[in-house]
Amino acid sequence: MAWLENSQVQEVLNKLYDGTEYLNNESEKIANNDTKNINSLYRLNNSEVYKRSASIEMVDEFIKDGWEVQNETHGGKRVNLIQEKPDSVMFENKVWCMFYRVGIRYLNFDNQLKLPFGKNPQDHKQIDVFAVDTENKIVFLVECKSSENSKRKSFKTEIESLDSMKLGFTKSIHQIFGDDFKVKLVFATKKYLLKSDDEDAKRLKTSAIFHLNDNKVNYLNNILLNYASSAKYQFLGHIFKGEKINDDIIKIPAIKGMMGDKEYYMFSLEPSTLLQIGYVLHRVRANEDDSPTYQRMLVKSRLKNIGKYLDQGGKFFPNSVIINFKEAKTVKVLFKQGENSADTNSNSRFGMIEIPMAFAIANIIDGQHRVYGYSASKYFKKDTVPVVAFKNMSTPEQLEMFIDVNQCLC
Repeated sequence: MAWLENSQVQEVLNKLYDGTEYLNNESEKIANNDTKNINSLYRLNNSEVYKRSASIEMVDEFIKDGWEVQNETHGGKRVNLIQEKPDSVMFENKVWCMFYRVGIRYLNFDNQLKLPFGKNPQDHKQIDVFAVDTENKIVFLVECKSSENSKRKSFKTEIESLDSMKLGFTKSIHQIFGDDFKVKLVFATKKYLLKSDDEDAKRLKTSAIFHLNDNKVNYLNNILLNYASSAKYQFLGHIFKGEKINDDIIKIPAIKGMMGDKEYYMFSLEPSTLLQIGYVLHRVRANEDDSPTYQRMLVKSRLKNIGKYLDQGGKFFPNSVIINFKEAKTVKVLFKQGENSADTNSNSRFGMIEIPMAFAIANIIDGQHRVYGYSASKYFKKDTVPVVAFKNMSTPEQLEMFIDVNQCLC
């Protein structure tokens, strides 16, 4: 039995833009009837002001409503007008633009989309940002709260309300897009102060609702600016740390060894797969929960140069990428020793390593530029890079290894 009526499904689709054309023909032109595609909508949302054109006869009426004249056109017969956006709209637009920059083009085109979470007519919620990642089969539902000045506020009611709607939202999304789509709730705040030990922060974590605060907005926008074609991997890894991408298992021939008191594995893996499961712990406030962090931000020019090097005949990166597998209750890395593996003249063993497809399961300790540089190369899915992997090292231990490697102490 269908969860939603066909008319309810269509109401949601009518508020979405599929990257090619508006699904609702009547909404093809919005915001002064000049938005014809998603790129134009991005430019409107990325602006700090509303813009429109009007005949010279109507100027006084618009000025009364808070519009300002920018310039005259058509020989003084028309004028271009601007009006500053409210702070709340600016923040919603900023978050919307972030998903656009990630590469998502299936987005809501205004803030009037209402998603059902129950069977009763009143059981629906207005969604500020609705983003559909068709490649990874994820639907992001974002609730935005902004303040013009920094202050503390309890969002207990809002968070608990979102949590109670999660199951209903998921049922609706599954009917509209398919059962294989994951739903991720995001609670975005601007200038509201929530520390990691606050009750609201605990509620968000318990409910698996991602808190997009000021630090994380700035960090993710910086990622999108510097990581170019690979930005999406770090973006998703930051939001979904430790969560499964899907139920697939990566099976790779590997050698297990010991270094001091640490067990490690050596294998070779495609950069495309390593980026999906990898994550870089940058030294930014957005990663304060993983403190101490140790990696510098990527250098954009180095990424481009690595991609060019590979595509223009460069063949070799002999150094291994060093990673640390960060396991969770439902995400475990297994090594299955091969038959006759012990019949060697070494303490090392050969076999198969099984890695779950999970976001940010592998912290990249050394080699981030090599791995991310591949994303702009035609060898992204063809080459395999050597990897040395540890398991469940603490962040201080990762920091110590990073320093040792980069100071040539090992």
